Amino acid sequence: MLTISPIADTPEAALERVLPSAPYLRRLHETGTRGHWRDALQAVRDIPADLPEAEAMTVMRKAKAQLHLSLAAEDLSGILPVMSVTRALSEFAEACLEAALRVTLARRGVGGAGIFAVALGKMGAYELNYSSDIDICVFYEPGVFMAGDYEAGETAQRIARDIVRIMQELTGDGYVFRTDLRLRPDPSSTPLAVSTRMADLYYESVGQNWERMVWIKGRPTAGDRSAFPEDPVAFRLAAQSGLLGDWRHSGHQAHDQQQGGAGRFRNRVTGREAGAGRHSRDRIFRADTAADPWRTPA
Repeated sequence: MLTISPIADTPEAALERVLPSAPYLRRLHETGTRGHWRDALQAVRDIPADLPEAEAMTVMRKAKAQLHLSLAAEDLSGILPVMSVTRALSEFAEACLEAALRVTLARRGVGGAGIFAVALGKMGAYELNYSSDIDICVFYEPGVFMAGDYEAGETAQRIARDIVRIMQELTGDGYVFRTDLRLRPDPSSTPLAVSTRMADLYYESVGQNWERMVWIKGRPTAGDRSAFPEDPVAFRLAAQSGLLGDWRHSGHQAHDQQQGGAGRFRNRVTGREAGAGRHSRDRIFRADTAADPWRTPA
């Protein structure tokens, strides 16, 4: 078994040892980047909604540099285990997305009810590494976002576009995260922000197994979390349509998802069980799941 050992006993000693062979960390160190990664994370969380967009972008990029240098030092010295490192990187991405949405909504004079972002892939599972991009979907609830105003859809698209630009535009301070929206329902023909109603129809009708499978790592990451269901169920639909068989056939670790007997498996992030019986027909974004007699018990 591979054993990874710290290269030094302290973060300071680890940095001193690694800087000659790590150009990225050396550049951060030489440009005066200092401070602890927890302070960098808090600085992004503290970005006020009324901060000008350009200033918010600067805060995020400088915080990223601080977080990377400090976190790498604790990583290389063994102070933090690998899953704590990926957790910190993922929480930083979440804080940046939340700040980007907060600033964008304020600049456009729009309330935040009914619009939210979902993290998928590595970010959804708190598994980001230092160079990861982030996979997200932006959704809005018709009738809630902008109180059902007829311009809600177009405004949601502009907000999604603003979030991506804030996150990945290259400035003199670099970028925060490359941001990918291509895991949304039918990305070749849908807008950047998708209505929850459209998502329901898509996943229940023409969604492919692999599109449903990515929701196993899905979790709300920014915006109005109350608009996101307590138990996302795209993977229930996937189980009904034979995805578990596909996993077994391809050697995927389906046993990590299956818990508590045949026909039930567990969301990796939330830990909630889901049934795959013929009556588990909840929609992903059904607003009235609590009153739905067909809901599979959690």
